Amino acid sequence: MNFFCATVFAVSLALANSVSAGPATDELADCLTKQTNGQERIDLAIWVVLAYSQHPDVADVISTNGNPQDSADRELAELFSELLLERCPEEAKAAIKSDGNLAMEAAFQVLGQVAGQELANNPQVNSAMTGFTRYLDHKRLNTFFN
Repeated sequence: MNFFCATVFAVSLALANSVSAGPATDELADCLTKQTNGQERIDLAIWVVLAYSQHPDVADVISTNGNPQDSADRELAELFSELLLERCPEEAKAAIKSDGNLAMEAAFQVLGQVAGQELANNPQVNSAMTGFTRYLDHKRLNTFFN
């Protein structure tokens, strides 16, 4: 695994772009999601949140203790290596052979989306994500959509 692939992997987890690849990459994505457990997907989501928290416009809103980014980076590196080298090596080789570096981006993006769903399925998170709706002008919206 070269540095470029690792970088593409990291960026693909943090971005919500839709990437399309071939069947081999779909098989890799399927393997990645099936070969991770709920806690690993939550750890992945934590890594994404910590990465986003580095943006200057949100850094003041998100509070962290110590250096959680380094710990999250280490855990993610371990998971990344284990997924590619031990849990899904054949799928990874086939996907990279078929789709090149795009395979990594597309497959790990799927895993990132599943990790996000892992968090979003929590009732407290779901409530927070829909909390803004209490401030919507429902009358105007209803008129607009009818």
